[in-house]
Amino acid sequence: MAKNILSILGGFIAGVLVIIAIDALGYALYGPDEFVDYTDKAAIRLFVYGFPFQLYLFMCFSIFFGSITAGFVASQIHFEEGESNSIITGILLFISIGIYLFLFPHPMWFWLVSLMTCVPLSYLGYFIDSSYLYKDTIA
Repeated sequence: MAKNILSILGGFIAGVLVIIAIDALGYALYGPDEFVDYTDKAAIRLFVYGFPFQLYLFMCFSIFFGSITAGFVASQIHFEEGESNSIITGILLFISIGIYLFLFPHPMWFWLVSLMTCVPLSYLGYFIDSSYLYKDTIA
């Protein structure tokens, strides 16, 4: 049981770190130079909707790779329960990304792409791990 919890938390933390790293790179390359008052909701909305499309692509790729990493790490830590742990990790990412999207306004297409890919891509991380470990027994 403790190994399951550590597996889920380890995968979640690894996924969040990948998301933060790729987002930081995207903001460094394509982020706006202006500063915004975070207490003014209208200013935040104008600020976020003014992002270039390339920055939104970076944000999507960060969620994609973060979800895959989360599922992979969760199944690496505890492979016997890797499938369920990677799905639970994907659900945790789904909840945390949903909270983030609720707090800061984003376009609707970004909501759909972000939330619909967390759990399937974390399961893909488990699948990559299982095919990597047992590639000799599959053939």
